[in-house]
Amino acid sequence: MSQAQFGSLGGIGKLTQLKYEKGDRSPSVEYLHRVAQSGVDIDYLVLGIRVPIQPDPTPRGVLAALLSEGGKYPMPSEVDAGLLANVIAGIETALVGADLASSPTQKARAIANLYMAFSRSTPTDRQMIGKMAALLVSDWISDRT
Repeated sequence: MSQAQFGSLGGIGKLTQLKYEKGDRSPSVEYLHRVAQSGVDIDYLVLGIRVPIQPDPTPRGVLAALLSEGGKYPMPSEVDAGLLANVIAGIETALVGADLASSPTQKARAIANLYMAFSRSTPTDRQMIGKMAALLVSDWISDRT
C-alpha cells in the first residue's frame, strides 16, 4: 500500500503521512480513529506492541486491550523517571480537565499500564501519552454515565 493510499484511510494526504512516518509530526486522534476503523493495528502503529486479542480495533478498544493485558508484559528492567513523570502528568492532567477523581487503584493501574506500553515506544510515539491518558479518562466518564 502506498503512503498516499494509507494516508487516505486516515483522511490525510501523502505528505502528512510521510511526516508521521518520519516522526516530524504526530497523528491526531481523529486520524488514528479513522485508520483503526479500516482495520489497522493501532497499538502496533502507535506503541510498537501487538495486543494478542483485540476484538475492538478502535482506539478505545486498543486502550482497553492494553489495560487488560498489562500484567502480561514484563516491566522494563530500569525505570525511566522522565517517562514515568510524563505518564503521571498525562493522567493527572486528563483527570483535572475532566473534573474527575479516581481511586488510587484505578489511577495506579492506568499509570502502570501506560508506562509499560510507552516504555517500548519511540520518543515521537511518546507524544501520544496525553492523548491516550485523555482517552482513558473519557472512558472512565462514560463508564459512570
